[in-house]
Formats: sequence, C-alpha cells, structure tokens
Amino acid sequence: MIAKRKVFLILICLPILGCSSADNSTKKQAANQKPVTLSQADSGGKFDLATGQSLEIELAENPTTGYRWRIAASDSSILKLSSREYLQTEAEPGKVGVGGVATFKFEAAGKGSTELQMIYVRATAATDTADQFRAAIEVK
Repeated sequence: MIAKRKVFLILICLPILGCSSADNSTKKQAANQKPVTLSQADSGGKFDLATGQSLEIELAENPTTGYRWRIAASDSSILKLSSREYLQTEAEPGKVGVGGVATFKFEAAGKGSTELQMIYVRATAATDTADQFRAAIEVK
C-alpha cells in the first residue's frame, strides 16, 4: 500500500516539477545573458534577444531645447519598457542648457518580432521630428 502511494505521488509530482524546472531554466538563462546596449549608431539594425533579456538604448538628449525622445511604435507584449532615465552631462559651473543621455530600458517580454521606433520631438510640436531611432527586434 505504501509503495503504491509513493508511485502515485511520483507520477503526480513529476510533471509539476518538470514544468517549474523548465521555467526556472529559462529565467536563469535570461538572467545570465548580458543586457544588449544600443546607441544612435545602431539605428536601422536587427537585434535578437532571449525572453527575459534586457535591452538598453542610450540616446543623446537635451530637454532644455524642448526636444525629448519618445517611443513612436513598438509591440509591448514583445518588448516592454521597464524604465526611462535621463542623466545630464556634467557642466562647468554657471553653464546652462547642457544636454545628456536618455536611457530606455526594455525587457524582452514575449516571443515574436517588433519594430521599435523612437522619435526626437518637441512636446509642443509632435510633427517636428529632429531625429529618429529604429531597430528590428526579435525575441526568441
């Protein structure tokens, strides 16, 4: 009777353990992958990511001019924005209007392909595009 219970428990638990171990394996692989970092020089390229892997895009920005980078197109079910940061370049004392770098951090959320399009526009004139960044992203 005890032997039958053990066999029964093993047969029930094995598929459950197998599924969780596969999920953990995928998460560990993504965690072991270095983030992919892109800049304006990479615009127009095609990039492959693993599910869960991070993508960072660093673009020169000067909000004092009224221009800021905005995401114009992307499939958020494939590539999810996790944060946006701006770091001003260190300036000489008394100097104003100094630019810096906008960093967009994304997570490869699901398998598939998406075209990431970003535009550098004034908040008051969305059609006044000064620059753009495009990347074809495939999450495997």
